[in-house]
Amino acid sequence: MTSRSRICFTVFTLFAASCAPSTAGEPSDAGMDREPSDAETTYADHLDAVVTDYSDRTAETATDIADASAMMDVDSSRPPPPDVVSDASTDASTSSDVRSTDANPSPDVTDARTSTPDADVVTPQVVSHTYQTDATALDNPERGWYSRKDIVIDRDFTAAARIVHSYVRLDSHKDGTDIGATDPIATGMQAGLQRLREQGRKTILRFAYNYGDWTGSGCSNADATEATITKHLTQLRPLLQPYRDIVMALEAGFIGCWGEWHSSWYQGDQEIPPKTAIVRGMVGAFTWPHDTALDPAWQNLLYAPQIAIRYPSLVRAVGTQLTQAEQARVGHHNDCFLASTDDSGTWGRGPQPLSIADDKAYVSTLGRDHVVGGETCAYPGRVTCTTALAELAAMHFTYLNADYHPDAVQAFKSGGCFDEISRRLGYRVWIKTADFPDSAPAGSTFQLRFVVQNDGFAAPLYDRPVYVVFDAGSGLPRKVALPNVAPTSWQPGETAVSVLFTIPSDLTSGQYRFALWLPDKTVDLQPRVEYAVQFANAIAGTFSWDATRGYNVLQPAFLISQ
Repeated sequence: MTSRSRICFTVFTLFAASCAPSTAGEPSDAGMDREPSDAETTYADHLDAVVTDYSDRTAETATDIADASAMMDVDSSRPPPPDVVSDASTDASTSSDVRSTDANPSPDVTDARTSTPDADVVTPQVVSHTYQTDATALDNPERGWYSRKDIVIDRDFTAAARIVHSYVRLDSHKDGTDIGATDPIATGMQAGLQRLREQGRKTILRFAYNYGDWTGSGCSNADATEATITKHLTQLRPLLQPYRDIVMALEAGFIGCWGEWHSSWYQGDQEIPPKTAIVRGMVGAFTWPHDTALDPAWQNLLYAPQIAIRYPSLVRAVGTQLTQAEQARVGHHNDCFLASTDDSGTWGRGPQPLSIADDKAYVSTLGRDHVVGGETCAYPGRVTCTTALAELAAMHFTYLNADYHPDAVQAFKSGGCFDEISRRLGYRVWIKTADFPDSAPAGSTFQLRFVVQNDGFAAPLYDRPVYVVFDAGSGLPRKVALPNVAPTSWQPGETAVSVLFTIPSDLTSGQYRFALWLPDKTVDLQPRVEYAVQFANAIAGTFSWDATRGYNVLQPAFLISQ
């Protein structure tokens, strides 16, 4: 059984010749005149299949994208969602949280693992329900286009995308100056994060000590010392903790021009130890406990945002030095997507360079379990709709810059693929079929089954609570937790889910809406519909979307008897 939390940083077979690291903007075709490797053939075959698929589709029809390569088999600390989820009896883990002391679940919440079926109640008859999708664009959380803002000084994000990418500039502290609680960077950043939350956004952060101070041959004085970076990580942790709920991901930053890990002091033979130490420091600094007020069924869901590194070669090189738990946090951002043959030095770069095709095959596997995103940086380069859709799907992109490069983004619009990219970045999940009774006695048990279709480029980045909801229209809706249903297992294509489900025995007779609810894991954000996942189902038949509560209603007239 494969798992979305499993990844291997084993390096592909290297070429005999060792290559020096290439700099950004210097394409390299080294090794391209030889016979293709097995990995290159695998990736090329996969890409051909995706291109053919796109050519055969209409713009309104999403299709399954074949997996770029098989999952690799190394354990990690991420929750291990199964391919087919069933009822489980394992206890949720617990930890502490500084914000709340109330660990008691709401009285309207039940855990499907601990619900006791009534032995005197007959098993209800299960009915198969079929649903449809459509081409409606959805603004779901933790996926899609991002807008570039500066959260230290910007305060109005109402016109921005749901994801806001922000640099946090530390230039003035490169000499080792502390980042204290009253420092303008700290207070400005926290005020910006507060506004992001109020306005329904999440953020991708990149800390940097320069913003491309380019002199012609490289960035001037680009880096802080490793000791300074380590100290600043320690100081940033408590500043970000109150806003951990809206930190979607981080880009590794801190090193090199624009925090992109090139044109840096940390280059050459000695670059891996300090870069490893910095990534390890980020993993430690940017891991926070869950809300203790959270339903106990979900207290294994820590705040552990993914960390994206600019170059695949450094994801591999640093990854081999990390623990499995640390590896599970490291993904990739390509900030010159489609710029050139090697995307301005992204592919085939040292240390220990692979071919361009092998690098892409590596990211295609990485993206099944880890964040992959980025931006375009040039035009025309390789910018076409056919190439963009194929590579976004193959490498499982979750996010992309809506602002840059403007000519590339415009080419997506004029080429007719912008809307499809908008729909498919990250996850686009919908319920294809669901098996449940339309009427049943309270306390009865049945096998709840549903098939999730994911027409997006990637699986959801993080697991989140999943509930069945019985809503009578008055009083508190009754929520039943499905703690072993893991959205991160919903890879592109179909995923079958099966849960032994018991209807709460104290539900009164009457008619209920029967729905699935996927709120944010943060208790304070759960009432906010903009942080809940909306299925990409057509509003037709028995399916509807409750835009007030965030419920995906599968049956509007479920009858309960006593």
